[in-house]
Amino acid sequence: MFADDESWSSDSEKQPFPATLSQLLELELKPADDERVHLVRRINELVTNDFNRLVSILYRVDVDEEKLKKRLREFPQVDAGEIILDMIIERTAQKPPKGKNSGF
Repeated sequence: MFADDESWSSDSEKQPFPATLSQLLELELKPADDERVHLVRRINELVTNDFNRLVSILYRVDVDEEKLKKRLREFPQVDAGEIILDMIIERTAQKPPKGKNSGF
């Protein structure tokens, strides 16, 4: 999925990290919508139409490139958007919270 010469690093300006995945993926949800379905759809749109933006998001979330490549190879029958979303969720669950009360 990723070219060998592509880097996870981003030259874009540092911006505050969005509070939710929906904000990160610039997705507007209606209250009754299934958020996961829309997130997967948005990720698939990024894969197809704005891959550099997706790579930037994965870099900001700190998703391990090699683990993602391995998972995509191991499960070719699974929608790539589903795999990528699961990796984003796993990674964000591992990160300690940042803010006034986090002790950092």
